[in-house]
Amino acid sequence: MKHRTTSTMVMLLTLLALVACGQAKAPKSRITTFSVIPAVAFESTLLSDRQLDAWMSEDDDCHAFLMYHDQCAVLVLPHEYDDGFTRHQLRLKAKNLPGEALGAYCRNLHALWKQQWKGQCPVGEEDDEEA
Repeated sequence: MKHRTTSTMVMLLTLLALVACGQAKAPKSRITTFSVIPAVAFESTLLSDRQLDAWMSEDDDCHAFLMYHDQCAVLVLPHEYDDGFTRHQLRLKAKNLPGEALGAYCRNLHALWKQQWKGQCPVGEEDDEEA
């Protein structure tokens, strides 16, 4: 019994010495992490925000505006592009406006942004010239 205790103590001291010297490596945790990288304009990983964005995309006018926003956000400096408006504000508006009113809001906002950023964001300008 005394021999077993002594050998166990020697093994523990050896292990501690190796760990202290950096020779022994502790087993690494096998935890896997997932990260969600949102699109440029979405700026959110919250499921509720994603559901609102999907709901807004069902409206043709809002879908066109959101596509324009996503494509132009990478071409224009963010602090210039979102001047006074953010996707968060659009989500809040979407919660408070009924379907047709939200479509009209998106249509007006889309027209305003296309006018304001004409030249810096050529996305969709071909459609305007044909009309």
